[in-house]
Order: sequence, then structure tokens, then C-alpha cells
Amino acid sequence: MTSLSAATMNGAFGGRIGPLIGWDNPHVIPLGGDRYLWLVHDAYLDYRFTATTLEQVKPQIQSMAIIQEGRCFTLYHRGTTERPLNFEPGDGAARPGRFFWPLGGGLHNGVVKMFWGEMQFTDPDIQRGPKDGITRHPVGTWIGTYDPTTLQRLSFQKSPTTGTKAPEPFSEFIMQYGFAVASDERDSYLFGNANMLNLSLNGGYDNGPHPATRMHWRG
Repeated sequence: MTSLSAATMNGAFGGRIGPLIGWDNPHVIPLGGDRYLWLVHDAYLDYRFTATTLEQVKPQIQSMAIIQEGRCFTLYHRGTTERPLNFEPGDGAARPGRFFWPLGGGLHNGVVKMFWGEMQFTDPDIQRGPKDGITRHPVGTWIGTYDPTTLQRLSFQKSPTTGTKAPEPFSEFIMQYGFAVASDERDSYLFGNANMLNLSLNGGYDNGPHPATRMHWRG
């Protein structure tokens, strides 16, 4: 990048960045100095440099890490360039249609701590409307710990808040605390959201309000 102006940044992030041609929901963690960790959802990678649309590189991977050093970006994921795999594979328990999305996190006591939303593809037989959103839903929350230099995973375990129910009138849904994290010198605050973007599980688009429109927090 030749500058950090809004126009330059819009152009850079609106197009291809090396093999990366699309992603969702970036979470950026300062690592000190000019170094930042980005964790993103649903990354579309084209190492052959032939794709012009997201459809041409499906399926995407559900999690990817990016290290930014100044104006340089390095991509991190598992697998190979021919078959990229998720940066965070989870706890290793086999469950078809299960994956992990990055939520909030930060640098704490010299390590990166990141909350992860455990997601599951929804039963395809559930009736859906054209405006009912995505076809997966949250089933739990986990915490991963990583070395900020190498990104090696040091631990991965269920969050103490996993399975916490949302307040009324959405108590049939779970909350994912750690959806966003804000910290000061003394305390950390965990913001929670049901992260329920599959509206068919709440009676469909027209049955609003929906649980993902409400945020909650814990000190």
C-alpha cells in the first residue's frame, strides 16, 4: 500500500489481497509495535490466481489468521495451498458440519486469548424462507490461547460461559459471551450475543425481533 488514506484502504480491502479474495468479520488484536493479528471468518483463497468470483473458490475455510506488520500482511491457515484448512480446527471431536468462528479476544499476560463460537450446520429439513439468513447456528463457546509470535496454539478449552442461556424472551437460545471483549488495566468485559443468524430457528424473518439484535455484557 502506498498510503493509509481511506480511498487507498477501500481499494485494497475491496479487492484481492494476494490469494485472498474475500472474508467476513475481521477481529483485530494489537500485538505491540506495528504488529497486529487479524482473525477472520469464511475466507476465500485462490492460490492459482485464476478466480474472479467467490463461487469459483468454494468451499471457503471458516477461520483464518493474518499477521499485519506495518503495511505487510501474511496469511496463516492449516492444510496446503491446494487444500486450505481452518486455522482453528477445534478440539478434534468428530461432528459432521461443525466448525469454529473467531469472536472477541486480546493480548493478555503475553499470550493471545481468543473466544471461538462453536457452530453447527442446521438440519436441512427445517423449513426455510428466502430471508431466513444462514444455514448454521451456534452450539457453544470455547477459548483458545496462542503464542503471539508463532501463532502456535497453546490450549483450547470450553469457556466457563458455554451453554449460558439468553435472557427472556430468547431463553431457548444460548449466549456466546466473548462475542466481543473490552479491557482496561483492571477488568475485562465480555459482551454476549446469541449469534443466531439462522432466522428459521426463531420462526422466520417476519417473527422479529430476533435474538442476535440484543447485546449483553459481563464484567
